[in-house]
Amino acid sequence: MMPVIKAVVFDMDGLLLDTEQIYFKGYRNARKTMDLPPRDDGFVELIGLPEDKGKPLLRAHLGTATHAFVAEWDRQIQRLMTGVIPVKPGVRDVVERLQTRGVPYSIATSTRTQKAYH
Repeated sequence: MMPVIKAVVFDMDGLLLDTEQIYFKGYRNARKTMDLPPRDDGFVELIGLPEDKGKPLLRAHLGTATHAFVAEWDRQIQRLMTGVIPVKPGVRDVVERLQTRGVPYSIATSTRTQKAYH
């Protein structure tokens, strides 16, 4: 017997919305703007980490340039977020099925509130 799904909670970034590609592009753009060599492994280490865990990793890669880099990365992300944020494949179908079956759902995120609303 299959369990009955009574409710669903989705994570916003990376599951519903493909924001990871925006953050990655912003990371690359910030490195280029600051004349830093391309280095994708620094970004990969940050995936899924809250800000307080990620900043020490950035400091290990960037040293004293960390604060300026984070500010530039934020500028790049804000610029990129003005466009359409892609929805992950299959999301619309899953949501439609939940609605059809009357299953309540909500969205959770560790993204700062103001960013999440945009």
